[in-house]
Amino acid sequence: MAMKAWRLHRSRADRLEFDDVPVPEPAAGEVLVEIHAIGLNSSEMQLVRGDWEGPDLKRPYPMIPGIEAAGVIVAAGPGAPTHRVGERVTVHYRWACGDCDECVGGNENTCQVAAAPDAPKFGRTIDGAYAEYARVPAGFAVRIPDQVSYADAAAMTVSGGTAWHMAVVRGQLRPNETVLVTGGSSGVGSMLVQIAKLAGTRVAATAGGPDKARRLRELGVELVLDHRADDDWSASFAQLSDGAGIDCVLDISGAGTWPRFMGSMRHHGRIIVGGYMSGDRGDFDLKESTIREIAIAGASSWTRRSVRDVLGLAAHGDLRPVVGATLPLRELPDGLRMLRDRTAYGNLVVQVR
Repeated sequence: MAMKAWRLHRSRADRLEFDDVPVPEPAAGEVLVEIHAIGLNSSEMQLVRGDWEGPDLKRPYPMIPGIEAAGVIVAAGPGAPTHRVGERVTVHYRWACGDCDECVGGNENTCQVAAAPDAPKFGRTIDGAYAEYARVPAGFAVRIPDQVSYADAAAMTVSGGTAWHMAVVRGQLRPNETVLVTGGSSGVGSMLVQIAKLAGTRVAATAGGPDKARRLRELGVELVLDHRADDDWSASFAQLSDGAGIDCVLDISGAGTWPRFMGSMRHHGRIIVGGYMSGDRGDFDLKESTIREIAIAGASSWTRRSVRDVLGLAAHGDLRPVVGATLPLRELPDGLRMLRDRTAYGNLVVQVR
């Protein structure tokens, strides 16, 4: 039995081929997922382009990229639970070992085994989501609530899981705080905005251009800053926070925005770093961060618990991904080009079925 799949045939190819390939057979402990919807992510565009290479990285070619897929379990391999056949699931791409110190401590997102360059990672080092079927370990197929569509689940597994881990687990947002979300119009950014609003905070966000700014205001953002036009944000931050300053920055843009908000951080403020699209090197005043005791913390990936939490909120109507465009499988590369050119707003979804 054959299926259609987008494959990367060599390192740094910067293009995908739409191939006919055999439907994979689930191995021991695995399930076969019939994919209904795929979420597209900037990291996948970078992988195809060749930015995710390294001397120790082992990636077989040709391979199927893609880390975000939602569908239904249609078969179970030896030892996998057969009662789950027919269950609607979304795929958690990082397959933690469950035994290392990090996993035992509840931090599967920083699993020591999964972090190894040769560890199997869905859509990173082994075949992933850009296809009609995929095989995954049964434990990393997360059930989708009945009230959540395949498209919404595909759109919010990565963006929602990442945002929840940043804002709630690492950021510990509290009511009445002033929060800045950088990259607010992205998939992760639009989820961060919604979660920050649910936490009862005042929200500022950055975006590029009036159309993206308008859409962020529709999500309830009180202050939208155009990162392409505004040079001095301090007066706007002061007005939003009644002069107190920013309590927490949820940063996915990277070093390029730091000089523009550091001066507005309040004492004991927090900066949660979850991305670095504008660069991973920058200058800021260490003296100021020391005097005001500003805490800087990283937020790496997400956990299955975070995914279940956001899907639960979606099931109750409290959270929903912002889907900027939906494409058929044949047009998947067009979505990656939208991510590359930064013309997308929110999440991009590929409808397979």
